Amino acid sequence: MTRWTDFVDFAQQFRDSASHWRKDWHGEWRGIDGTPGTPPEAWTTAIHVVGHDMECGLLSGVVELREASWHIFTSPDRLLMVEVHVMRDGEESGFISTDEPTPSDCTEDEAIYWTADLVQGDLTGYHHVVWPDIGGRLFEPAMLDGKPHWAHRAGTDPRVFAVGRLSAALRADS
Repeated sequence: MTRWTDFVDFAQQFRDSASHWRKDWHGEWRGIDGTPGTPPEAWTTAIHVVGHDMECGLLSGVVELREASWHIFTSPDRLLMVEVHVMRDGEESGFISTDEPTPSDCTEDEAIYWTADLVQGDLTGYHHVVWPDIGGRLFEPAMLDGKPHWAHRAGTDPRVFAVGRLSAALRADS
């Protein structure tokens, strides 16, 4: 049986050996501890797109996104972990994080789907936040025709919305 401390040790070992970039919510990517350049482009696009959806007012009262930051870690063997940190009591702490690394060299659509799934899964599973909620229905990431979308979890609402376009979904629903 894997103990929680084993996971924490693995995650910390991964971070310690990885290239690390940080992006304040409305800031630019910058390397940490001498990491050059920027993270893989598919992942910066994914974070931009999913971050846009997170700003649609659906998380107001849950977390102050303007004080949040994204973190990407890539290992020498091309695996990647993503975290969102928030400020709590004047300290930066983890809010959303990868349970397992994923290949860093995926397509942009795969990165968008994966990031949306990470955020939605952590919000609903760990923080008990129903997100995204459109018209009282929980939507979740789905790949439709190879593109990432939000689809109704129970399948009774036929509408689908491209990830990154939740603001349009909310306008259409009001």
